[in-house]
Amino acid sequence: MNKLRKDRQLGIVCLLLAAFIVFESGKIKIRTEEFAKVGPRTFPFIAAGIFAVCGIYFLIHKLEGQDKVYMTRAQFGRAMMMFGCYVLYLAGLYFLGLKFAAPIAIFVMVMLFCRGKISWWKALVYAVVFGAVFYGLYVYAFQIRVPAGILGL
Repeated sequence: MNKLRKDRQLGIVCLLLAAFIVFESGKIKIRTEEFAKVGPRTFPFIAAGIFAVCGIYFLIHKLEGQDKVYMTRAQFGRAMMMFGCYVLYLAGLYFLGLKFAAPIAIFVMVMLFCRGKISWWKALVYAVVFGAVFYGLYVYAFQIRVPAGILGL
């Protein structure tokens, strides 16, 4: 019997994640008079569809060669740093709000991915500009209420 290869394991995880997203998104209450065909369930369902397609692909495609390592130790460390950036961003949203959390998270991620190829002040300018663009899009273009943070900044 073939052992369950890593690509097949990933396929199963993708399908389970897609099912979870569909299940949880189905709980979103929608009043038909408030939303058109595109509503709060649309994007989660699209994401679930993408996960399902990827899961099916990983389950049925034929792997050439030997099963390879998912990540090296260095790659895993960088992935955990990226996860830490997301946790930092969520904490920033809670305490500081989007106005300040987005530029801080963008700055940290730029410094993480560029690894000294860009100076800190350029990364800071980039973070402030794109943080302002994100904030402007959400607040003024999309007219979405964004988190102000419990500190009220």
